[in-house]
Amino acid sequence: CGGGGGAGNINLSDVTTNATFYPVFANATSGNMSTAYLNSTLLTFNPNSGTLTAQDFNTLSDVTLKDNVEQIDDPFTILNQLTGMGFTWKNSGKKSYGVIAQMFEKVLPDLVGTTPDGKKTVNYIPIIAFLLEAVKKQQQDIDLLKKDKY
Repeated sequence: CGGGGGAGNINLSDVTTNATFYPVFANATSGNMSTAYLNSTLLTFNPNSGTLTAQDFNTLSDVTLKDNVEQIDDPFTILNQLTGMGFTWKNSGKKSYGVIAQMFEKVLPDLVGTTPDGKKTVNYIPIIAFLLEAVKKQQQDIDLLKKDKY
C-alpha cells in the first residue's frame, strides 16, 4: 500500500495513524512494482478505522466453478437461528450492525473463518442466498393470502 506521499514502508497494523492509504498492485508474473500511479480514490484503506472502501465489489459466481449446486428449500430454518445485532466497535466507537461470529458459527460454520491472531471472521455475501429464497417464499404466502381474501 502507498500513502499520501513519500517512499518507505507503511505498517498497516499501525491503527493509531488515522490516514487513508491507496492499495497498489504488483505485476502478477514478477511480484515487482517499479512505479505506481495513483489516479483514483475508488479503492482506499484506513487502518485506524479498519475501513476498506471501494466503488463496487464483484464475487466470482460462475456455474462452471461450482459442484453440488442445490436450491435452498427452507431458508427460514437457517434464518430463524441467526440474530442480527447492533454494536459499537471498541477501537473506533463507531456504531454498526451485523452478526456475532461465534453465534453465527453454530448455524453456518462454513461461513466463519479465523485470522492468524485468533479473531473470527464472517463471509456475509452467502447470506444473500437465504434472504432471496426467504423473500420468494414469503411472497408466495402473501399471494395465496390475497387470493383467498378476494
